[in-house]
Amino acid sequence: MKKANILIVDDEASSLKLLSRMLQNKGFHVRTLPNGELALKSIENHLPDILLLDVGLPGIDGFEVCRRVKQMKKGSNLPVIFISAYDDSEHIEKGYKSGAVDFIRKPFSKFEVYQKINLHLNSTQYENELEILLTETVLGSIRSLLDILGFMNPDLYSRSNRLARLMCRMVESLSLENAWLYETAALLIHLDEIIYSTEVQKETDTYTGTTDESVIRSRPHISEIMDSVPRMNSVAAMMDGKLSHNLLDERYEVDFNTLSVENKGRILIKLLTRYEALLINDIEYKMIKHFLEKEFRQHINLVERLISILEEEEEVRIRKVKISDLMSGDLIHADIRTQEGILLIGSGTQLTANLLSMLRKYSRHEKVVEPIYIKPGLVIKQ
Repeated sequence: MKKANILIVDDEASSLKLLSRMLQNKGFHVRTLPNGELALKSIENHLPDILLLDVGLPGIDGFEVCRRVKQMKKGSNLPVIFISAYDDSEHIEKGYKSGAVDFIRKPFSKFEVYQKINLHLNSTQYENELEILLTETVLGSIRSLLDILGFMNPDLYSRSNRLARLMCRMVESLSLENAWLYETAALLIHLDEIIYSTEVQKETDTYTGTTDESVIRSRPHISEIMDSVPRMNSVAAMMDGKLSHNLLDERYEVDFNTLSVENKGRILIKLLTRYEALLINDIEYKMIKHFLEKEFRQHINLVERLISILEEEEEVRIRKVKISDLMSGDLIHADIRTQEGILLIGSGTQLTANLLSMLRKYSRHEKVVEPIYIKPGLVIKQ
């Protein structure tokens, strides 16, 4: 485990020197600052792993520094430990209310400082690992579900897959946090159509004896279901497509970077689904670009990023391979069909391990047209 970066903020030079030497001797990377103003600027530029903060700072006191740190997007989860000569319950309570996780009283012992720092570093690491595990579990489950549904409606599946792939590229190019939320929304955006498509619905109607279209329409949409799932509210909000009137209106000043996660996701999904609609209607590439630039004038930089990604993908060399040579992550360039012409996997689909496994199993019983035309794709985490 790499040693943590610790920021110490204290106006007493002797206290700074002592704490700094103690922690450096334990292998920690330490920065020191004498006041709250410098601390806030430093945290904005270089987020530490833990903040040791004196209460009685000149100018902005420690309580206010802590409150402002917690209001920062990047500082909301930063563990803050107050170090203070005040040991009355009023100050301690005020410290916790401002967002601190612990309190160390001056004069402090080395043992207490080490123990509390390690306690909260381990707790943060555990929470981060748990968050990653939950995220990968949710996303992996959704991918697996879509892989299974992919053989029911290859065309809609390929559209969903292509949308998610482009979303991942856009999110990466924009350096957006919580990338999994955007990818999940993109993966699920066509799930309603896949589940309620004619082929699937026919089987459902046979089973239930229901042919009333009003009953079908009354069924809950995926976004409504997602809204009731813990941690998926933002995904549901991205999928519902509701944009305030000024988010795409050039008459209003809108900075994409200042928008909420939900509104960023809504705009990106609206952009990508519009591109997809133009694509499947065989609109020429130059006209697709023209339409997108016209409709998304307010966010022309997003259109430019998307066009750049598309042009980059177009330049990648196409290869011909056998099914046995396919790999997870390969991007299907031309439809994969059986010799009878049945569509199995649509162009634009990026192979996951599950989808590849199903294709290989299917090919043992049915003749699949080879070679397969592919391009190298993104690495997909399973």
